[in-house]
Amino acid sequence: MRRLILLVLMFAPFPAFADADLSFGAPWTREDTGRQAFISGLYLYDYAQTRYVGQHCDQWKETGPIVAGFAGECPNLKRLAIWNAILIPGHAWLMTRLDRDMRTIFQRTFIVVEGANVYRNSKIGVGVSWPW
Repeated sequence: MRRLILLVLMFAPFPAFADADLSFGAPWTREDTGRQAFISGLYLYDYAQTRYVGQHCDQWKETGPIVAGFAGECPNLKRLAIWNAILIPGHAWLMTRLDRDMRTIFQRTFIVVEGANVYRNSKIGVGVSWPW
């Protein structure tokens, strides 16, 4: 059941109809690019924190419902790598589909939410484990 929910969440943003307008949204500005780069950096840092959780399952567990559903409460590092290999470019691609106003709203929202997650993890003592 969890996998079904995950699949629905992953594919919900995509057009459901064959005749949907598949043209890209508004052209990117320097601000769009800067926000998207910052989001990617936050995702990478969160990835390193989640890797750390996966290597210290006796102390920590993944509580994020999407990642925990895909990689487990003690994250499988291979699945986690696959998830992030899809997440970062997928998020950027999705942002290209939006008009400028919606893109700005979504990017700012993701910065706040992901930034809060990274900050909370750091405050409770979750370390980082980079894959390189």
